[in-house]
Amino acid sequence: ENKYRKLAESVPAAIFIFSGRRFIYCNDYSSVITGYSREELFEMDFWDIVHPDFRELAMERGYQRQRGENIPARYEMKILDKNGQEKWMDYTGSLIEYQNKPSVLGVAYDITELKNTQHALIDSEQKYRALVENMSEVILYVDNRDRIVFVNDNAIKFFGYSRSELIGANAADLLAA
Repeated sequence: ENKYRKLAESVPAAIFIFSGRRFIYCNDYSSVITGYSREELFEMDFWDIVHPDFRELAMERGYQRQRGENIPARYEMKILDKNGQEKWMDYTGSLIEYQNKPSVLGVAYDITELKNTQHALIDSEQKYRALVENMSEVILYVDNRDRIVFVNDNAIKFFGYSRSELIGANAADLLAA
């Protein structure tokens, strides 16, 4: 148990155990992620920190896992920290027996920065695509084998082919015609 505790206290992830609906163990990093002290967490139901959009799912899966039902072990969800900030977690839960009761051992990594970066990248791609689609120029993207992988609407009008006819075509053949 001493080795487990040292491991659990040195990992940059929230590691916790809950039984029924109450936390019964939380490592120090659980406080870093949530903003709640360990003592505060012990007074809370495990779903109290879960974002409302994910609360019902967390409750359902937490109880199902304690009943030994087969459910996904790993998924992403949001929590609200003590200051009300949304944080994304990569969560993994597994059924254990703790103090002679079925309990859940949970591990959660804060992936908020990753999610924010993904959302920014998606937003940037959508803006770029809208810009390219609405340009008056003919735009073709070609891969390293000279195959067309993207055409804007003006390219379709200019060449007189459908998008499906242009995508995958050899750009040199098209431009030579």
